Amino acid sequence: MHGEQLISANYLAYATSGITKATEDWQPDSFNYGYFWYQTDMIVGDKSYDVKIAWGGGGQHIIALEELDLIVVITGHDREDTILAQVSKNILPAFVK
Repeated sequence: MHGEQLISANYLAYATSGITKATEDWQPDSFNYGYFWYQTDMIVGDKSYDVKIAWGGGGQHIIALEELDLIVVITGHDREDTILAQVSKNILPAFVK
């Protein structure tokens, strides 16, 4: 288990891809859905970044941006669902070169 890959790279790529359009009323139109992961783009300045999002209850998120080698984990409570906007506006610009 130490250093052993437990989930294949192919499965992870497929699970986090946009297999289907997200269909719930509360989900933005730009979201696609994989196996428990959402896929969308976040724009910083004039550049678009492919983002993978695990979305938990009460505003908990895991946000992965492979291009920036960045994982953002939010464990706070946010019933207003402003987390993704805050990440796009305040966190991502700090990591864009």
